[in-house]
Amino acid sequence: MKNYYVRFDDDWADEMDVGGICIIEESKYNEFKDAIEFLEKYEKENGNIAVFMAFGTNEDNDYDSFKDFLVCFEYDEIPENELEIAKKYVWDSGRTAYYGMTNVIDIADDCKRLMRGIE
Repeated sequence: MKNYYVRFDDDWADEMDVGGICIIEESKYNEFKDAIEFLEKYEKENGNIAVFMAFGTNEDNDYDSFKDFLVCFEYDEIPENELEIAKKYVWDSGRTAYYGMTNVIDIADDCKRLMRGIE
């Protein structure tokens, strides 16, 4: 099974960096990529999707579109021979990246429900 990294990088009000890296297995990566493809198409056909990314106890970043949110992400496969090294150094920095990735998946699910007429 392949493994991938997802990196989230943004800043909050020019006051602090918000980011992290997580390592995910291929099945979660495929779910993430499918959600991205769906939301890019959905936004193109229906207009911008406003997105917010919460972090901390009461902070969040607001994005005018999914496209604006997506530029905060970088993702790619981790070569098998580099996986153990990546796990050694990335193990605990990924909460923000993982939350951002699952946020993408949740937004896609919400849009699919709206398309089916279920709120």
